[in-house]
Amino acid sequence: MSLLSVSLLSLVDAQQLTYGLRLRDYARYRAYCSRRLRRIYRALKLTHTEAAISGRSGVAKTRYAPRPLTPSMTTTTQHLTVPLILAERAWAHALALKPESVTPNPDERRRILSRLAKSIKHAQELVELCTATADETTQLEASAYLTFIEGTRMLEKGDDFATALAKFNASRALCEQLQRLTQDAQQLAAYKRRMENLDAPIRFCRYQMQRRGQRTGGSEVDLESLAALTGPAADMLRAQVDAAMGNTNDTTALAPPPSEGNADLLRAQLEAEMDAAATKATAALPRIGACTSTADAQPARHLVALYAAVADKAGELVTVADAAGDRTLALWAMATQELLHSRRVYWLAQCYVASASWSEAYALAERCAARCDEVESRGAGLEGDSSAPLTAAAELRGQAVALKAIVRALAAKAAAKSTTHSVRPATLASDPCTFAAHVTARQGQRRGGVVSTMAALPPPYQLAAAAPLVLDTAYDDASAWPDISAIAPPQASSRKKAKPSDESSGGKSSGGSGVFGGLFGGWSTKK
Repeated sequence: MSLLSVSLLSLVDAQQLTYGLRLRDYARYRAYCSRRLRRIYRALKLTHTEAAISGRSGVAKTRYAPRPLTPSMTTTTQHLTVPLILAERAWAHALALKPESVTPNPDERRRILSRLAKSIKHAQELVELCTATADETTQLEASAYLTFIEGTRMLEKGDDFATALAKFNASRALCEQLQRLTQDAQQLAAYKRRMENLDAPIRFCRYQMQRRGQRTGGSEVDLESLAALTGPAADMLRAQVDAAMGNTNDTTALAPPPSEGNADLLRAQLEAEMDAAATKATAALPRIGACTSTADAQPARHLVALYAAVADKAGELVTVADAAGDRTLALWAMATQELLHSRRVYWLAQCYVASASWSEAYALAERCAARCDEVESRGAGLEGDSSAPLTAAAELRGQAVALKAIVRALAAKAAAKSTTHSVRPATLASDPCTFAAHVTARQGQRRGGVVSTMAALPPPYQLAAAAPLVLDTAYDDASAWPDISAIAPPQASSRKKAKPSDESSGGKSSGGSGVFGGLFGGWSTKK
């Protein structure tokens, strides 16, 4: 029997982009997987039902009967897609549960992890079927998919970022190897997209490990991650790692182990680069302090990239110091690396200040102050000359706090200028501290056809047009009124004619009229 061949990652990529994941609609993708499984089960005649006869009524019914997929039953590529779509459905269900609450409760978290565990189970079944019935490329794709799902579950648990990083690195290395084995454009695009999707969880795992003071490793592939792989996939990945480390049958010699001399050399280079970056920062500070246009942010952008590169150099020194067993140097390197990241965040905030993005600048300034606190926590045991990062972190924290105050002042200044009704904005002082005094001195003054936008409180009284009002509150106190009898018109008599007396009406008016008057009218005349 010939080996089966199917591009699993290309199939998954096409399904995800077509049925909801382009808009991150995991519920829609999960529903599609259910419909697709139903169609495949019916086409392969693998429905999990069987006929049964009820004992009492004798009516034929159906009941659920599981039919596990075995390698002997796997004869077409559709058989291989069954565990793949099962794993995708469980994975989509887990991610569909996450957006329902930002901080899921323990029950929701348990359910998410159970769905991911079920996805791992189906992915392992896929690897077993591919190992028995598929070719080498299909086995590599199945192994890459399995390691990705395992890394996703470890990342969701949040208690072992080192293992999650190893899984993601193994999956990425397998995708890189698959790129070398194919020339198909669709498959190459699927592998590239999968590696791009792996970059974000890899960076997150490294960040969490750095916060906990753990080693992130200099190699992209962790040998411990190969323990979960079996078959040709593990053999190919081990061969790739061996080639990178110089263990293949060539004349390349192994690199010498890190020593104290190498660590001292790296430290000297790191300090020199830090001094160069500090010099550039000092030269750029007067220009950045004005924050008048985006052109002033150009040196800040260069400093952001520079401090990121120097921080990577500090990460290499951490690895070398750990390998050499120098705990003091490792602590100094970790504190220095965090300090460099703090400086990078500070200059990134300056870039946002120059572009008038006040919210982003304020948040980055707060983040810079928080990272300075992390520098002190990491370098708590440093003393003497090695405590220089702690002093620099304290100074940088003060700069971050001052930057927050400046951002608040500039935001208030921009809000005040947005309420102006002038034709062109006034030329105000660049220093936010003198802004209020500058406006107070120009209140009510006209300069170049522009009136100041700040008004005094409370505003002065002004005349307003209104209808006249007749006030008659002094009517009772008036003593003399003008005589207008000569011009007043005669008044008609308002007297009314007298009504006839009771005798003229027959003496019956007191008793009423009508039937009741006739019956009871005489009662009022009795004496």
